[in-house]
Amino acid sequence: MYSDQKSKEIGVPVIRNQKSTTMNRKSPCPQCGKECDADGNPFRPFCCERCKLLDLGNWISGGYRIPETEPEEWEEKTLDIYKNS
Repeated sequence: MYSDQKSKEIGVPVIRNQKSTTMNRKSPCPQCGKECDADGNPFRPFCCERCKLLDLGNWISGGYRIPETEPEEWEEKTLDIYKNS
């Protein structure tokens, strides 16, 4: 990396790392909706370990699954598509 003086001589812009100026960012917990600090939170995006584990339990138990269309309904829809073609 060039020094500031050398950068000026050769026309290269000086880029310095700067920390973010946002402080105490707040975001809602996806489980309970409580506002919590996003910075320095080990359970982010959740507010606490309990909400994190509740969400994990929902994933494991299939609580977030997309409902499957019944096969009979699917067959009827498929037949209708071919009839209209």
